[in-house]
Amino acid sequence: MLSPNDPVLSTKFVRFKVKEDTWFYAYDSYASKTFTSKTTTGIYSPIELDSEFELKAYKKDWFDFILRKNKMKTGNRQADSKLTITCTENAIPQTLITKGEAEIFEKLEELVSPIFLLIEKDYILTIEELKDKMVVGLEVNGWIYKEIQIDNFIDPGTTLLNRLKRNARANDSI
Repeated sequence: MLSPNDPVLSTKFVRFKVKEDTWFYAYDSYASKTFTSKTTTGIYSPIELDSEFELKAYKKDWFDFILRKNKMKTGNRQADSKLTITCTENAIPQTLITKGEAEIFEKLEELVSPIFLLIEKDYILTIEELKDKMVVGLEVNGWIYKEIQIDNFIDPGTTLLNRLKRNARANDSI
């Protein structure tokens, strides 16, 4: 557990390497003077992409048409029926998120909820190995701290991240 010394912001985080290039990261902050807080738990890994963009994927919900801006479709009917994807790019290649990745995400959502998938450059600056890199991750807005919850999150989560990284390598025009 690391707790940086900041008089305004109380921050705590736990991080550890899960696999060769995948990190578990739990973060909590509270700024008493501004009454803001942020609590997240996630797993993150670098991903090789030709272009820089921000992508988030969520379990599809009926009110997404109101809450989510910059919605995109993968062009894969099965994936698009399960996920709402927001992206700063105009198009997402069909091969990045396929039916298989959408199904793993859906199973993860049943175990840990609410969860979202993200791709973003420099997303976690406190992990040196992820600085100046595009990062793919799965994140929950809350603590995951019980061993069984962590295992249920990490095992299928790393499988999903590895599949996305493999898909990105296979389609190097992304």
